[in-house]
Amino acid sequence: QGFFENGTTDYLTANCYAYALNLAVGPLNPGRTGNGPLAAYNDSLKLFQEATAADGLLYLGDDEDAVPATVTGTNIDGYQVLEADYLVILGRSIADYHWQRIDSKGLWSEKFPNKFAVHTGNNANLAGGSSKSSHFTAWFLVRNALVQERGAAWRKTGAKTSGAGSRKCVIL
Repeated sequence: QGFFENGTTDYLTANCYAYALNLAVGPLNPGRTGNGPLAAYNDSLKLFQEATAADGLLYLGDDEDAVPATVTGTNIDGYQVLEADYLVILGRSIADYHWQRIDSKGLWSEKFPNKFAVHTGNNANLAGGSSKSSHFTAWFLVRNALVQERGAAWRKTGAKTSGAGSRKCVIL
């Protein structure tokens, strides 16, 4: 289950994006914690880039076979990769989107809302992963310290932790 804390109500209602960001909140849309534009499944990749950048993610490209190098200390567009940072992928279909993450041991994991457990595997071909229900769209780096800082600030502004407003990540 990687970086995600287990056992709270918010954990149970968290969707794939909240899990990808390691934020124990209810459903979450890209752009929500950074007060950026909100992205939905049918929006352009450019809007996803803007929305996720507001939340603290860094867009790394859209070549599925070119896994970005994110070794601690690597410089990506002027950002020095930290040990706590990790990769996530966005997959989209005609009806929804889905996020998965890879931990420091190379294990992929994903989370679905509504009390579904976290699924972990050796590749991104998981229960609702990019190669089954949605198509690979892009790589992103979760700048963990920045994401957690923006998530905490968002909570302090009175944001609800459950039902924060989002499309759900679903198995299609």
